[in-house]
Amino acid sequence: KEDPLRKKSNLLAIILNQRPEGFLPFAAGEDVSPVMDYHAMRACLRVGLVEVVDEALRTSLINRSIISPADEWAVRLACYRAYEQLVTRSGKRYGAVGWFLFSSMRRYCLEMGLPDCASCHLETVCAQRRELFQPILRTAFY
Repeated sequence: KEDPLRKKSNLLAIILNQRPEGFLPFAAGEDVSPVMDYHAMRACLRVGLVEVVDEALRTSLINRSIISPADEWAVRLACYRAYEQLVTRSGKRYGAVGWFLFSSMRRYCLEMGLPDCASCHLETVCAQRRELFQPILRTAFY
């Protein structure tokens, strides 16, 4: 089954585009769609780019429970749309926006450790929803 958001092919396109050799040049104004994996979803949830209004889903994310494919898709699509808005509003290419959030999450808002909010450059705008975790679902999409 193919990933409808094409995470892997979009990531490959970014990597090939950003190589010094410029293996895959983009046309002026051309960009790839957001690369939506569990790191990106965790960023959206914790920073507050998306709001989880379904209490049962919110509880599942907090408890790090396995969720249904439909619930994972709802979170993933909401996060994808939030990233699209960030790209549009910032005027930056997706590669810059995605890398900024990805590197921030990997450095300061660890998946399995305590977040270091005081050191994070997102601290003043972050919702600091440390309790939220990315959706848990077995998938080959990311």
